[in-house]
Amino acid sequence: MSQKDNSILQEHIQEKLKNRRKPLKREKQEFSIIAAFGAILFLITVIVTLVMQLGHFFK
Repeated sequence: MSQKDNSILQEHIQEKLKNRRKPLKREKQEFSIIAAFGAILFLITVIVTLVMQLGHFFK
């Protein structure tokens, strides 16, 4: 393989790798948003459960 062919192949590989990384960042961001909503819902559930338990305790 000549030097020119090798450099074209390397450029093609670098372009494919660069294009592949972009969707991964978007997927990671979407996962972070989903994880944040899950944590918020969990905290709300815990708070509501505690309030209900305390309500029964003080009756």
